[in-house]
Amino acid sequence: MSVDTGQLDSDAQAREQESPSAVEPPTDATGLRGRLKRHFEQWARLYVDQRVAVRTGVDR
Repeated sequence: MSVDTGQLDSDAQAREQESPSAVEPPTDATGLRGRLKRHFEQWARLYVDQRVAVRTGVDR
């Protein structure tokens, strides 16, 4: 068995550098997608805060 070192060959590296990066398209902050994105970002932050509080014993 061989181990994949995660390195790309030179042709693949050149294609990777030429391809546009995965940049999110701008979303309308007032549209449904913008509101959902904000909701889930806020939910994720609150969830992490709660998990940290539980593990450290800190009550906010």
